[in-house]
Amino acid sequence: MNGGSVDHNSASLGGSIFNDYYGQVNLIAGSIENNTASSPSPSGGGIYNLSTVTGNAGIVHGNTPDQIEPNGVADWMPSI
Repeated sequence: MNGGSVDHNSASLGGSIFNDYYGQVNLIAGSIENNTASSPSPSGGGIYNLSTVTGNAGIVHGNTPDQIEPNGVADWMPSI
């Protein structure tokens, strides 16, 4: 993602993005906010990640019930 926004979406897992095995999400700029996942936590209100997420973690905020799950799978690089 390089600019733009993903907001006010809902799904059972990954309110805005469901990153499956072998996928890669690179967050450079923009926002992922106010999205909702309806499955019990951890369900990734912002991103449900089963692979790799890199980039600026600060653009993922305000999602319910959590930001990026499963926690600890994300591979964060420093902000650009």
